[in-house]
Amino acid sequence: MNLPVPETKLILQQKKNLRSAMRVKRRNIPTQVREHCNAALNHRLIKRLLDLPPCTVSAYSAFDGEPDLAPSFVALREAGFELALPYIETQRGSRSMVFRLWQPNDALSANSLGFSEPSQGEQLEPCELGVILMPLVAWDPSGVRLGMGAGYYDKALAPLRHRAKPLRIGIAFDTQRLDKIPVDRHDIPLHELISESQRFTFPA
Repeated sequence: MNLPVPETKLILQQKKNLRSAMRVKRRNIPTQVREHCNAALNHRLIKRLLDLPPCTVSAYSAFDGEPDLAPSFVALREAGFELALPYIETQRGSRSMVFRLWQPNDALSANSLGFSEPSQGEQLEPCELGVILMPLVAWDPSGVRLGMGAGYYDKALAPLRHRAKPLRIGIAFDTQRLDKIPVDRHDIPLHELISESQRFTFPA
């Protein structure tokens, strides 16, 4: 007798399959296309953020083919914004994402997950951030974000799920868009997404 697969396990498997395919697609963007798209995305991002009052913006250090936000950092600092980067903290055998103030010349070190994080810096609570720029593997028109699978952003932002602050802005290339991504109750939706072609806003 074949028993039905529990919905949560089915969703996890669907996400795993999508994640694997979309990571390959993201990494395989040709170099010249990537450079053009990255420049356009950073231009659009700076324009969007400069419409906001200066605040603390959590960015990220790109890896695995993610859009590189480094071209935006100096412009944001010059406009009065503070920058922060995520840091994976281990306590009592459990890992969680925290955020550290960071400046473009501050040291970064690679962690076991493959991305670089601040070696030091004042730690901030998520509620102290004005904007959080969230990398992703794929996104859909309803604002669902498919991440790398560990759930760090979802866990860190869960207490603020229904709040407008920090403003959750996904960062991705157009090619990372899917028609629909499976979603479960733990997934934190985006407020906005910025790609190389436009800014998308999603229902609250």
